[in-house]
Amino acid sequence: MNPELSLQSIDIQNDRRKWLVVGDIFPDTTLIITGFGKKYLPREGLTYKHAGIYIDFCVIEVYNFATGVTTRSLRISPTHLGTSIYRAMYPIMRDMMVRIGDLPVTCIMPGDLVRFIGDNKRLLVTQLDYENQGEHPYPLYYCDIEQPDGRWFHCQEAYSNQEQLEVLERGNLFKFCHGMALSFSTIEDEAEFYQKQGFSHKVSCPNGVDLFLIADAINLLVQGQGSDIKIVDKKTLSARVIAYDVPGDFPERMRAHTLKRLGISI
Repeated sequence: MNPELSLQSIDIQNDRRKWLVVGDIFPDTTLIITGFGKKYLPREGLTYKHAGIYIDFCVIEVYNFATGVTTRSLRISPTHLGTSIYRAMYPIMRDMMVRIGDLPVTCIMPGDLVRFIGDNKRLLVTQLDYENQGEHPYPLYYCDIEQPDGRWFHCQEAYSNQEQLEVLERGNLFKFCHGMALSFSTIEDEAEFYQKQGFSHKVSCPNGVDLFLIADAINLLVQGQGSDIKIVDKKTLSARVIAYDVPGDFPERMRAHTLKRLGISI
């Protein structure tokens, strides 16, 4: 899924009638479309900037007028569309991002260290499952569980009882969302966190080229046009320059760290 596709130049007013809408009969069936599904872009990962609830035009709710049965969350694909006129619109409607709301408020986030009240076993929250929240006030969540020998084991079971959790330590994602100071062992760990949240990008020339000789890459950093250098090919000494889109002094700290690593002082 590419959130940036929400920015594509589509004439929605004219194009949407090329797709299925509520009230249409699904091609070659006795199914009437009564609604569409939802998709959830979480705060963790590259969708952080676009986190929220969106319409999923490829999940439909239908009423079968032949049987009188209503079916929710019926996911469709090009195969289901056969040779209908809607098939050509499928890739666009699959990726179209129409935001309809914020994610539910949660008392925990991925990266938080928690435990059940009255239990000493520590849990590391790894994922929130908004899609299967149902009528529960909080989304389901998955955890890594600390073993007696100190190792962490990923639990396949989803939990729902966030109100019974005690937070031992907030993770950096929670801190980042709430404007708190972040904590990292190294500046490389800090860089990786921002990269995973989608707050970095490759520096490119006006002609679109984003691969540089190492000398040119270093020169871009000296000029302040980036903060990090990633070697792509050691034989040709080609590299990419990475810039960070985060507030505060991290971009400058990372730039100084990278240049110092290369033996250059600024």
